[in-house]
Amino acid sequence: MSLAEHEPASGRRVDTRAVAERLLLGALQQQDLARAAAAEADRARHLMKVVQRLAASLDEEETRNAVRHMSLPHPGSWCIVDVVEPDGSLHRLPAVHPHRVQRALALSLERRWSKDAMGAMRSPPDGILVAAERVGRDTLVATIRGEESLRILGTIGFDALLVLPLVVHARVQGAITFVSPPGDVPLSKEMIGLARAIALHCAMALDNATLYREAATLRAAADVANRSKSAFLATMSHELRTPLNAIAGFVDLLDFGVQGPVTGEQHESLQRIKVNQAHLTALIAEILEFARIDRGRVGNAAVDVSMKGTIDSVVKMLAGSAAAKGLTLIATDTTEDAVAWADRDRVRQILVNLVSNAIKYTAPNGGAISMSTRVVGNVVRTSVTDAGCGIAAHQFETIFEPFVQLNTGLADRPDGVGLGLAISRDLARTMNGDLTVESTVGFGSRFLLSLPHAGSRPDAPGDQGRRAPDIQAGGQSSPEPSKSDGVRLYDVERIAILQMMEQTGHNQSAAARLLGISRPTLVRKLKMYRLFPKHG
Repeated sequence: MSLAEHEPASGRRVDTRAVAERLLLGALQQQDLARAAAAEADRARHLMKVVQRLAASLDEEETRNAVRHMSLPHPGSWCIVDVVEPDGSLHRLPAVHPHRVQRALALSLERRWSKDAMGAMRSPPDGILVAAERVGRDTLVATIRGEESLRILGTIGFDALLVLPLVVHARVQGAITFVSPPGDVPLSKEMIGLARAIALHCAMALDNATLYREAATLRAAADVANRSKSAFLATMSHELRTPLNAIAGFVDLLDFGVQGPVTGEQHESLQRIKVNQAHLTALIAEILEFARIDRGRVGNAAVDVSMKGTIDSVVKMLAGSAAAKGLTLIATDTTEDAVAWADRDRVRQILVNLVSNAIKYTAPNGGAISMSTRVVGNVVRTSVTDAGCGIAAHQFETIFEPFVQLNTGLADRPDGVGLGLAISRDLARTMNGDLTVESTVGFGSRFLLSLPHAGSRPDAPGDQGRRAPDIQAGGQSSPEPSKSDGVRLYDVERIAILQMMEQTGHNQSAAARLLGISRPTLVRKLKMYRLFPKHG
């Protein structure tokens, strides 16, 4: 009997060699699995580092610098990156070699090609793997784009080239070529898969950087357009107000009989001229006020403002106008501790605008218009409630936009140019407050003015150094907004938002980041402009 066979007492023969071989095979398989798992973990860690580096900035130059430092987890691996410039030309970025000796040669690979060279850079979606020893010189020249580049690459030394396109959302950002050093092991299927993943993340990073640059350009253009619009409004309003003042003066002279006796009918006609002149002057003053706010030229003299006293003065001022229309203007539920930290004249201006609108949009003999104030935490909330026609929910933001009026027909169009609410909300926000609306069509509206409580001012007793809270929609205190949240693009904002949504595949978070605004702000603007995204 051989040593490989053994017959136990039971009579069954056991092949110990076969058992040993199976055990050895199992151990080797476990070892292979462990090595594969370790290699997979290494690739995953490498990819994670790549993603972290690419996500560090949205600046285009910094992103390109990160992309040209890409490599595979092989000693001596590096890459060559070609990017498409805004004018359509092709730019090979300065390459970064891991070894200092070859670094200068790698930097000399930088090239620029005209837009006509774009067609030659197209490669299959899965890329092209070119081994130096298996292809002819013509193929290498075409792959590396030129005899001089091939000469430099040959001096540096390479074993294989893996060329992958940088494409995202059907937009070509360029191409990346991973260079394997001389004597390197052939690229495995898993390593090629990692290279494709890196190329995809590079394409996404370059695309995001491009969108960020385009968004910054749009914001700058919009800011210039907005300033030009405001300057135009201010200039034209001044130019119009000058002759109107002259008209008023000459009407008074005629009415006083300076040019001769005035009949009763002539006096009545002159009075109509004066009324219309005063109305037009008020409209121009409103435009001037809007232009000043839009250009940031409105200052606030913040003091303790008693909302009860302010409401009482507004009621006395406008009670006659309300009564003339068969309406009642009343103040209810106003407490003595409702003291806001704000500009007294601006607060009165806002409330006068709100009550005047309530009178304007409430039908004759339509009931009461009420004003009330209450304190909620560090916020003073003042409401103006009417029983008018109401406002549809989808118009809650629209009514606060400049030159917007709900009734657009010629017969029922109200007086004014549609700036009252826009000015009022802007004034509220310059005082760290807000103006919002709640309404039901057919049952009336309630406008809510939220302002910081006087106890939250910086020099309030027992509260040294405390900042007056900013107010969110709904009257709640909010953190200090970012500078970008205050950007109002007006004239080209709709186009900018639409373009950003299309370029980001209707991704609200990405579009908001590139536009420099918060996602809730973007959502409100999407609703306002009716640019509803296909998906979030």
